[in-house]
Amino acid sequence: VWINTPRRPWEASGTSGMKVLVNGGINLSELDGWWAEAYTPEVGWALGDGLEHGDDPAWDAAEAAPPAEAVEATPPAEVEVTPEEAEPSVGEEEAEGVTEPIDFSETEWAIFTQMMRGFTKPASFLQIFDTLRAQRKAQQLVRTNEQLRTMVKQAINTGLIERSGRGKRVYYTLRPE
Repeated sequence: VWINTPRRPWEASGTSGMKVLVNGGINLSELDGWWAEAYTPEVGWALGDGLEHGDDPAWDAAEAAPPAEAVEATPPAEVEVTPEEAEPSVGEEEAEGVTEPIDFSETEWAIFTQMMRGFTKPASFLQIFDTLRAQRKAQQLVRTNEQLRTMVKQAINTGLIERSGRGKRVYYTLRPE
């Protein structure tokens, strides 16, 4: 794993991160330089929001906060998460098939719909899944990662969210009402 955390926009050329990909590694990097253009969920993870924050002390504090404060993806205590579920490995090819539909509540679908309205541009399956995982603690969703994956799949299959693109560049948006 290549970890790169420069302050935007001061990333150097980034050739080290590129070499990691060529040699089969993955990146965990700030959305800056070449990574802002090359990032896809299949080759790593993105840090930050892709915007320049200059010398903003509030942004620095948020970025430097311990994970428990900075990341809302920690499941509630009553949900048991297996090591396989903890790994965010969701491929676009997984998005279509739901093996066992789950009867999600109206409240859960309302949380999902509101979350989707928060995306300002089409989002990948992994971006939607990760954002939904973050909602788990904030919205008191008592669901496992697999159940949240199923929720995204059901949203696709029922037409709640629409697909655009193809192959490894597939994105989803909330269907207009």
